[in-house]
Parts: sequence; structure tokens; C-alpha cells
Amino acid sequence: MRRLRGGQKVYIIDSKVELTQLFRKVATCVTLNLAELLLEDMVKLAKERQELFNDTAEKLTTPCVNHGDYFKLTGEKLPIICVVVEELILFVDEVPLNSLIKLMVAGRSAGVFVVACTQYLKADIFPRKASQNFHTRVFLGPYDDIQLRLMFQGLAKVDHEDLKLFLGPVGKAVIDENGKLSTRTMPEVMDSELVSFMKGEIK
Repeated sequence: MRRLRGGQKVYIIDSKVELTQLFRKVATCVTLNLAELLLEDMVKLAKERQELFNDTAEKLTTPCVNHGDYFKLTGEKLPIICVVVEELILFVDEVPLNSLIKLMVAGRSAGVFVVACTQYLKADIFPRKASQNFHTRVFLGPYDDIQLRLMFQGLAKVDHEDLKLFLGPVGKAVIDENGKLSTRTMPEVMDSELVSFMKGEIK
């Protein structure tokens, strides 16, 4: 919702076809059978932007490695794109995880970002090569030792008893941002906000 309000182009790979009813008027929603094609298109776009950065660097004889550099050098703002994968555990049954990782690696510098959501984690759907490419990770819900360790390497350094007391209530989250672990209470989304998105109103 924040990305849409910020004017970003949002694509939702809706594995359970639940988010589509909320966001179909303000975002592009696709089902699993079209997910791989979408990812391929996004990787192609990211590579085209990287070629643009290289051409700009060569023309101006100044480093241009990402969309931020490109804006500073040219004054042209490339649209930020967000690809949301809803229910990762269903997604990996239908789409090769490697295609998602490829986009995460190619897209970051090009302004194409991935947000992946899941209610349940297993090592085979969240291997280390995938988890390393998520620079921000958010854990919501009751304390679960196994799933927390899958999400956050090095969690042994924090006090598990504190996390057991903190996690559980709505909005209570453990967050890893670029290797720094913290706890936070996430803002509540009101029903009226969801209705406004269903109507195509972005406020």
C-alpha cells in the first residue's frame, strides 16, 4: 500500500488469488500460471536498464551503476517497480525459485524490487542462496524457533526469551534490516483503507 501511494508500479503474483480482490484496480495482479513470464519480463527490463546505465557512464565518463546514479547524472527518474510474491510456499511448487533469485540479483540496482510473503517456511523453499538476497526480513506471528532460525541467521546472539514474550500480538514483528536485528510494532491497516484500495482510490 505504501509503495502504491508512492507512485510505484506494483505487480502481485497472487498464488491464492486473495490479494487480487483488494488491489486489482491499482496494481497488476497475475496468477501462478503467468508468474514465470512476468519474472522473465522484469529480468529483461532490469538488464535493459543496466545497459542504459553502462551507456550513460560511457557517455559522461562517470560511474553509473544504479537507478539513483542515473537520476543524479541525467535528471531522469526511472519508475520504481515492486513485484510482490504472495504465498511463497505455493509459488515454489509451480515456478523455479531460481527465476525469482535471478530477478532479485538483476533488479535491485535497476529499481526493480521483490517482496515475498509466506505463512510457513521450510528450508527447501527458503534456502540460503535465496535468503541472502533479501536485505529486509520481517517475522510476524507467534514465536517459532525453527522458522525464526530459517529467516535470521545468527539469531542465537539474541535473547529468545524476550522474543517469546514479544511475538504473538497483532503487529509485533522481528525485523532484520541489512544484518541488524530489531523488534517493532507494525502499523495497523484499517478496513476503510482496504476498501479505498478496492475502489481504486489511493490516498
